[in-house]
Amino acid sequence: MGQHHCAALVNAGQVRESIQRIFVGARFPALRFVHRCLHRRICRQAIRAPRGIQCRPTPATRDISLDCALARGNIPPGGTTMRQMLAACLILLAPLSAMANTAILPIKMLDTSGEAQDQRADHERRMALLAEVLGKELPAVLIAPGDISACQPQTTDCLLEATAATGADRALFIVAQKTSTLILQLFVNLVDTRTGELLDSRNLNFRGDNDEAWRRAGLFLAGQIRDVAP
Repeated sequence: MGQHHCAALVNAGQVRESIQRIFVGARFPALRFVHRCLHRRICRQAIRAPRGIQCRPTPATRDISLDCALARGNIPPGGTTMRQMLAACLILLAPLSAMANTAILPIKMLDTSGEAQDQRADHERRMALLAEVLGKELPAVLIAPGDISACQPQTTDCLLEATAATGADRALFIVAQKTSTLILQLFVNLVDTRTGELLDSRNLNFRGDNDEAWRRAGLFLAGQIRDVAP
């Protein structure tokens, strides 16, 4: 099957404006999914989709470089517009949209290692790193602490209501525990935001309290979550 190739360099603000113009009235999860297709590395998922579209964002810039390889017939050759490219992203990624509705709640940390050194700043950075890895590897939205500030106390019902308000169908709860100098655990629950049903539960161990160990743990966890049927 032949392919047509196109490339475009657009400003991040222009992308947002284009999305708003094209998908006015669409449900918010659909808007978020296309936005993340263009801004994040969710596109690696699309590469595996039949007749898919490949999008490669440029690193370390706010501009976005789209290098699109489109199967023949998806978009006509020549004269391809940003409107057509965005519409193609939404249509071609439709089979993956169910996975996009996962909200990752702020990660909690429990340090029972008894170490004398105060590592709270390091752990805050590593929890953010873990969340970032999951956000890049999974079609998901990260919930900021401010988004759940109204949940006082942070009951499960309140947190699920807050995540459901974003359009997410599933909420990912993660608690990291450091039990010794080298041993850490991740307690992970995937919950249906509307029914409160526990969809999946994981207890993962990893060694090494450093950035690389946390990053690798995030990559492994992302693979585990992808295996859970939406």
